[in-house]
Amino acid sequence: MRINEYNNISEFISQYSGTWSPSNEQWLGLEFRYKDEYYRFDSGDNFSVSKIIFSDSDTYPMSSGYEPLIESETLESLLKKKMISNLTFADVIMADETEILAKD
Repeated sequence: MRINEYNNISEFISQYSGTWSPSNEQWLGLEFRYKDEYYRFDSGDNFSVSKIIFSDSDTYPMSSGYEPLIESETLESLLKKKMISNLTFADVIMADETEILAKD
């Protein structure tokens, strides 16, 4: 069953122009879950994806830090970078089982 709210990569790209305007569906970042792991995507000066780190007692949304995974100067190049198990960020963010948890 598909839980991902994005139907195609263009929908994702259109929401991350590096400006924050929620009324216009423009965001600077999001948190998502993929295969029981939690991640943070950030746009702005650079585009990056980090794994959310939890201490033994913490659960989402209470994190104890971030482990940087990939970074790029453009969203287009970030989408092509390998992230998890030889999958690109585009593959992960569009996977049926990827759940968008929060946008900011």
